[in-house]
Amino acid sequence: MKDILTAQNLNICYQAKNGEVEAVHDISFSIKMGEFISVVGPSGCGKSTLLSAIAGLTPVTSGKLFLDGKEING
Repeated sequence: MKDILTAQNLNICYQAKNGEVEAVHDISFSIKMGEFISVVGPSGCGKSTLLSAIAGLTPVTSGKLFLDGKEING
């Protein structure tokens, strides 16, 4: 089956009041068409940041995100 969503060595950092925060560190995965996945983890681990990047709302610091073979750039 074809990959519908792919993350390659994804890192997402943002500036907070007390300095830079690394919300996502070196995440790689691929999801195939028809798969059902969940994103779970404790508060503050980067779940919402990852989903925001997939939606194109949060820029990635490094790495790449692809949706249906096209890079997500906002």
